[in-house]
Amino acid sequence: MRVSGSPPGEEAWTVQLEDHHRAGKRTIIRLRDAAISTSGNYENYFEAGGRRYSHIIDPRSGLPVGGIASCSVIAPTCTESDAWATACFVLGPTRSDELLGDRYPRRFIVLDSKGEGVVDREVKSRGFPRSP
Repeated sequence: MRVSGSPPGEEAWTVQLEDHHRAGKRTIIRLRDAAISTSGNYENYFEAGGRRYSHIIDPRSGLPVGGIASCSVIAPTCTESDAWATACFVLGPTRSDELLGDRYPRRFIVLDSKGEGVVDREVKSRGFPRSP
């Protein structure tokens, strides 16, 4: 989604990011003249052997990406935010920080290392808006 300017009488648009792995939890951010996209494994996935796998495939291994529930990226355009959300989902927080630095603000929902689909933590890069 991309927003232009701000609504009348406001400094920015209010955007809610739903955390599908944490029932009822939402992150609220304020955006102005920017786009945000989220890639995640909460709607599109497949199950095999009683385990859920992401539909996003890591091109380096040919296997589904594990350990990340979602990644949201803010960029000037929808094309950039969408492409970087998927790329960063594959790379994970550490490698994304090494590659992008502060260029595109990012937010990850990281799953526990046991692969049980339990949220372990939220990771935000510098510049990602804080909830008002």
